[in-house]
Amino acid sequence: MGSIQKEFLKFSSDSFDRIADNIALTSKLPPLPILEQLGLIAEEAKRNVLKLSGGQQQRVAIARALASDAQVILADETTGNLDEDTAVEITTILKDSAHKSGKCVVIVTHSNELAKEADVIFQLRRGELQTLSASDLEETASQKRRATKKNQR
Repeated sequence: MGSIQKEFLKFSSDSFDRIADNIALTSKLPPLPILEQLGLIAEEAKRNVLKLSGGQQQRVAIARALASDAQVILADETTGNLDEDTAVEITTILKDSAHKSGKCVVIVTHSNELAKEADVIFQLRRGELQTLSASDLEETASQKRRATKKNQR
């Protein structure tokens, strides 16, 4: 096994259970201000990440991304397992990050509602990458619903 693989395995097996330790992975900044911006209080920063709700875990992951120097945030199905209210909050946080911090936020989603919130919408359809407007996205969703109903008959 190569030395890079060994180092990766050593790093990935280390325990970063506390929320504050998770943020410290990507930033030299103090984690608390970032966590508070995302609605997590000082007492929660001491908690084990695995004992948080899904929404809180999403916030910790977003805090890691926001705390880093990275100019691009890649978010895969960011709101897929969240209730509607928490999904809206997370979407707002990501949009604010893009607009206020100048970061590029790329979200991969199956949610048309989330996609409509984007400044630019891309859709991969039949192997082709297309640029869509919100109205194009709604029309595509309507076509899919009609096709599904037709197939169910």
